[in-house]
Amino acid sequence: MRTENGKTIWRVLSLSINENKAIVQIDEKLPKHFSNLSSISVHIIPSSGSINPIPQCGELSLSLNNAKEPVLHTTTAWCNKLAQTIEQSFPINAMLETNARISGYYRDFGFMKNESQEFIPYAVKMILECKETLENE
Repeated sequence: MRTENGKTIWRVLSLSINENKAIVQIDEKLPKHFSNLSSISVHIIPSSGSINPIPQCGELSLSLNNAKEPVLHTTTAWCNKLAQTIEQSFPINAMLETNARISGYYRDFGFMKNESQEFIPYAVKMILECKETLENE
């Protein structure tokens, strides 16, 4: 029998956005000892600086185990203050099946550009806060 009373484990998923208006598919198998997805934090990290804040960089949609309804569907943002990232954290609190998959897509809106209006490649980092499974008999 599975319970979710284990410790918190962090899993990082990273996407490289290298083309203007790119669509990147996501399909990752989660470790079988994960029992709960507590939250997802999203960070946008440009490859170069000196660009203006961007309130909508792209669209992120994530589902668990090919469910029709996403557990997360949101737009992402970037601001050039301090650490040059905006952390966007979303509570999920979803129980995970054994050998769960997280799938979906990220779609770039084409706004990550420098002063010359050239596209700036960037990374999308998703930090999954999960709970470890404990086995009880």
